[in-house]
Amino acid sequence: MKNYCYRFRFFLLTLAFGLAAVPFFNNLYERWSEIKVDVPQVQSDTPIEVVLENPLVYKKITQADLIENRDLWLYDSHSAFSNCFNQGFDDTEFRKCQKELPKTRDFIFQHWKEKKRAYIVYEWTGVDCAGDVHIFIEPDNDGEWRIILRSAGDFRYQELTEWVGYSLKYKRATDDDYPLEKGTYYLSVRDEKGKEIDGF
Repeated sequence: MKNYCYRFRFFLLTLAFGLAAVPFFNNLYERWSEIKVDVPQVQSDTPIEVVLENPLVYKKITQADLIENRDLWLYDSHSAFSNCFNQGFDDTEFRKCQKELPKTRDFIFQHWKEKKRAYIVYEWTGVDCAGDVHIFIEPDNDGEWRIILRSAGDFRYQELTEWVGYSLKYKRATDDDYPLEKGTYYLSVRDEKGKEIDGF
């Protein structure tokens, strides 16, 4: 019984120390992450309000942002496709994804070749990141056909980015085209100078 009492007292002391440590470390974190701001001195009766944006808070980019006022009724669409690296895929899902890729590439290439509007979403995943790219095949205001790639970036750190491609061709993957398997035919999107900007 005596031994039990000592253990119980030790437990209570440990618990008390743990509870006391929480505000201490919270206070310490606040001091370390504090941002010092020199507010300008102004002779005025109007108060100055300083608003700081938290760099860890990101604006959520919506599908409407990515579509950017396009009338999708004018576009042929296709179900989304991926790079097949979803960590949750079992063997059957992986094989099904791999089987769909050539059909999806043909859909994109045929629309490019025939100068027909198309819209499709490419979903990519990595070991610790994921995102998607909205692909539009369309003419510009002068009637020149292009392929637009619009992305919100990684789902965790969003930033709207757009690339414009003026040529699309099949290319055979080499050792440098990771994560594609060597020898795989894929679509290479190139800018107006012929530089590859993306491939899928």
